[in-house]
Amino acid sequence: MSADGKEWTFKLREGVKFQDGHELTSADAAYTLRRVMNPATTATGAKDLSALKPENVIAKSRYELVLKSNTPFVDMPVTLAGPQFGIVPDGSTTEQLSSRTNGTGPFAIATFDPSAARVVMTANPGYWGAGRPKMKCLEISGITEPLSSLAAIQAGDVDILLAANPIILPSLREDPGIGLYPGDETLPQIIMQVDKAPFNDVRVRQALKLVVDREAMAAAVTAGSGYPANDNPAPFSSPFAFSTTPIPQDIEKAKALLAEAGQSNLAVDLYTGATDITPGALVFAQAYKEMASLAGVTVNIQTVPADSYWESVYMKRPMFMTYWGGLYPPYVLKNAYTTTGEANESDWKNPDFDKLVLAAESDTNQTSRLAKFKDIGALIAKDGGVIGPVSVPRITAVRKQCSGFDPSIVSFRQAFKDVECR
Repeated sequence: MSADGKEWTFKLREGVKFQDGHELTSADAAYTLRRVMNPATTATGAKDLSALKPENVIAKSRYELVLKSNTPFVDMPVTLAGPQFGIVPDGSTTEQLSSRTNGTGPFAIATFDPSAARVVMTANPGYWGAGRPKMKCLEISGITEPLSSLAAIQAGDVDILLAANPIILPSLREDPGIGLYPGDETLPQIIMQVDKAPFNDVRVRQALKLVVDREAMAAAVTAGSGYPANDNPAPFSSPFAFSTTPIPQDIEKAKALLAEAGQSNLAVDLYTGATDITPGALVFAQAYKEMASLAGVTVNIQTVPADSYWESVYMKRPMFMTYWGGLYPPYVLKNAYTTTGEANESDWKNPDFDKLVLAAESDTNQTSRLAKFKDIGALIAKDGGVIGPVSVPRITAVRKQCSGFDPSIVSFRQAFKDVECR
């Protein structure tokens, strides 16, 4: 990074090969970024690169990529590590990318059945990295029902269970043939869309945050594996957290705020999946319903099939559940909370917040940068449309006849190259 934070030079690893055999170079990386920035592709991630212009994405040499931004962009490397910027071969068309995969990883997709939530992958014989994958085949399936996932791993039908639901953790802990590995954290959240009544009144939003006993919520949702959070995507373990002390429950203040807003007998519909959209979501919804009732608020839990939830409910209902996890907090803050964020779920528009995020993104001094993030977190907790009172570690369950699993890798970034199951 240059001293002013506006220019980044990336040195690409030599010898990395796509599955079709050709070497990955800076031309592929530059094409990928320009393609994302092209409005015609409507690609996710375009707003992440708003500080760049296509002509300032430069393949300087075969293995050197230079990016020149309009403003300081401290988080450039972390931003580019997101899945929306996976490098594709130079010149790839949308049709080509939709019909076949051509990645650089240790496994290649053999079959993909979205209707069955199942992917079968085979070892990539031309994998460029040190050592070949230890398994010839890898099958990944989605199991949404917690007890079904428990039965599957205990019976040996699956070897690894990513993001085990907290309600089955006690049973998994008692099984001598299964090891448990905590990983990154997921933050389940209730979203209040602030452009819709009654959530357009900040007093209502504040009241609905204050009804939560965060310590009790963490105990209820995580089966003892998690801890409280304060309504933003930076968990207490993150240096970007604005506080490590849970916001206290205050039922009397919540009642007073609701009365002041003319909402003493407030009733709201909270939408979530009929099965968990994220581990612990249904327990979270029920616990929230009970806590809100202490302030005279009636929460009607509305469930829809999980396989249609993201199309029929997400960002379409005034109050719904979502989650964030495994992503860099500044990235989430920019994308999910700023006025122009691609995933501004609550439709919250706060100019002061937007300015703070931009200032933090441009700040090359880590001390003052972290101070800005504390102000950012406090503003979300006070004014934002998010209720996020608990942090849930993603617990991976692994049958003990499997070796090579690396719990330090964020769960959805696991490559499984070194995993071997007998």
